[in-house]
Amino acid sequence: MRLTVARHRYVGHHLRLMGRLHYPKTVSTRRQLSGFIDHYLQPDGVFVLRMIGHNSNGLTVTELACSLWDNYRRKAISADLEIEMPAASPAPGSSDDTAERSNDI
Repeated sequence: MRLTVARHRYVGHHLRLMGRLHYPKTVSTRRQLSGFIDHYLQPDGVFVLRMIGHNSNGLTVTELACSLWDNYRRKAISADLEIEMPAASPAPGSSDDTAERSNDI
């Protein structure tokens, strides 16, 4: 079994236990799950989940994976909203340089 498939099965299993994946066969759900595992968690994140599972219990891993999934989905939704809504134009007389300098402490 390829490592990618094993990572997807492991994380998908924990998300299904808490009902986070209702229809894993749909294209959009598979795409979100792949993005979550491959780009958000990455192999190191799945490895950390596995190590937590080996050193604690399955419920801990399931709750952690679901919290990370919820955070990922929340960020994806807010990113989609930012794309749909035009960016607010800066107020007259303000500049980005002023904002950058105020943060340089």
